[in-house]
Amino acid sequence: YGGALRHKDVKFCAIGMMAIYLFWRFHISGEMPPDFTTSEDWFDVVLLAANDADGVFEWMTDEYGARKRKRRKLSRTERQDIREGQTTAKETEVRYDNQYNGMKRAFDYIGLKTSKITHIWRKFAVLNLQRSRVDNSLIQISGRWADVASAFYNSYSQLVSIEVMRVQAGFSTSKGEYFIARDVLEPPEDLMKMVFPWVDDWTDALVKAERRKNRGEGFDVENTTVNEANNDGETFEEEYVEEPSKSLHYFLKTMKFLRKVLLQDAVLLMKLVPGCPL
Repeated sequence: YGGALRHKDVKFCAIGMMAIYLFWRFHISGEMPPDFTTSEDWFDVVLLAANDADGVFEWMTDEYGARKRKRRKLSRTERQDIREGQTTAKETEVRYDNQYNGMKRAFDYIGLKTSKITHIWRKFAVLNLQRSRVDNSLIQISGRWADVASAFYNSYSQLVSIEVMRVQAGFSTSKGEYFIARDVLEPPEDLMKMVFPWVDDWTDALVKAERRKNRGEGFDVENTTVNEANNDGETFEEEYVEEPSKSLHYFLKTMKFLRKVLLQDAVLLMKLVPGCPL
């Protein structure tokens, strides 16, 4: 497992950056939100998608009727759209060379000379934790340098240290000190619903699916694609979840959390980078 807390400084907050990245994917790049009808429909969508992929994985049925994932080569047009940021290869994870080249360009831009490209943050993290007098055993566990093959780590430990996460979030090791000032004010509900609006529809669909499951009712395809009308008279097709799961529950909950983070952080980021198009 891994873990992180919101950083005291909005500029260094990994959770805030994740919220911005997902906002770009679903509000700027044109990527459609996942279909959560079944687990198979969305489990292959990766969190960090590559922007120069040449192939995607798709479900195919073989000659014996078994469904398998096979890689399909992208067309030239599809590859061009991905490179230009018009879409993402949502089922292709970021590779090492994607990470290396992106960080190298960033370091060159700011004039940073280092032999450590992708590992620079691990080295920085260790130095920061040691400077804050975090016990080396906790650092080893968090960095996966401990003997993770032992029964203790495999069966009982989550390999996550709250003390380490507090320090990495800009605080000391002392308990009771962690406090994010920008989290005090709750953004207006109508404003939050403008960010990842599909989350609310799928949350309602999941609640209905869980009720059906608790009543022992099956999923009736013929009675689920019902068009309803909103207050403006426009029709829309209601979302339906065929397979309710804890994975979907916590994913939607996380997206609701991230939209609040996005709006809270945006207030400060707008002052720091007023010319940012996002």
